[in-house]
Amino acid sequence: MKKYVNIHHTATFAKDDVAHQFNGVNISHKKRWEERTLSKLGFYGGYHYLVERDGIVRQFRGDEEVGAHNNQQEMNFKAIGVCFAGDMDEQQLTQKQFDEGLRLIQRLQEKYNIPRENIKGHRDYKNTHCPGIGIPKDIDMLSYFELNAGVQVESWEEEATKFAIESGISNGERLNEPATRVEVWEMLRRFKQFNNK
Repeated sequence: MKKYVNIHHTATFAKDDVAHQFNGVNISHKKRWEERTLSKLGFYGGYHYLVERDGIVRQFRGDEEVGAHNNQQEMNFKAIGVCFAGDMDEQQLTQKQFDEGLRLIQRLQEKYNIPRENIKGHRDYKNTHCPGIGIPKDIDMLSYFELNAGVQVESWEEEATKFAIESGISNGERLNEPATRVEVWEMLRRFKQFNNK
């Protein structure tokens, strides 16, 4: 079970209105590791999650899968890698990245009982700028997001997520992504089964 969250950036400058970086990261990681990092979700990205500039959260790999984001101290096995689109050596996270990043981190904390001191940047394990010099070193990662996020996770969101996971309606993955019609139908089927118990 994962007990850490490692924070990264793509190190690719992006204007706030440009296309998402998910596909670019996926292709880059496929080339870098010669297709050895294919996840059960069908992607090659070594991070578990990518938070785009517009706040959309995309998932490369299941939380329980081994990552390919930090080979120091066995963090690929121990940590969920959360990456933010953009080059935080030259730019700041957007407000939507702060807000959705905090929501994601808090959800992972609650789901896996991850203490705040285990939420660290890539640079805490390796001589690298990642997740960028724009993120100060004199504050812990969670506090940085808490201080900059404009919206806290609403209690109804936490309650609804907990209910959906505990009742078997959802597996708790891809919570910030739009659901396909098939996924909605499957959740409705599971909800019907839950009500018939």
